Amino acid sequence: MTADIAVKHGPSPVARTIVGALVLEFLIGVAPLAVHAGQAVSSWGYYTINGVAYKNAATISTSSGSAVAWTAVAKNGSGCFPSGWAGARARIFNSAGSMLKQSSILYNSGCTVMYDQGTSVSGSGARYSYGVTWGWTGSQYSAVYTL
Repeated sequence: MTADIAVKHGPSPVARTIVGALVLEFLIGVAPLAVHAGQAVSSWGYYTINGVAYKNAATISTSSGSAVAWTAVAKNGSGCFPSGWAGARARIFNSAGSMLKQSSILYNSGCTVMYDQGTSVSGSGARYSYGVTWGWTGSQYSAVYTL
């Protein structure tokens, strides 16, 4: 049995390596908002905080009785984020809009170009991924939600 999945639009525990993030970037570039074999990927959202250009996206994958969501944050342009300048939290919602689970916030360490944070739930039914990322303003973090 597979669950209906989609990426949720509008306001509303596992850190991955750069290899996983690059695979996510490839999937986002080739199939935005597509559902293929139990996977949905949002379009990149672009924003600038304190002069630093960011982009973020959410993805969700399902298999029989479970769903895994990731939220990715990346530097939009050349260079990397200084340590601690970006954060990501993955979140999974059901079709009623109730949050089923969220990951911890993962902040980057060292010079980072792109990374993501994931979480998973078991059970059946429609599942949505709607993540949140953070950028450093110089004095505090500013939150930006995925598309």
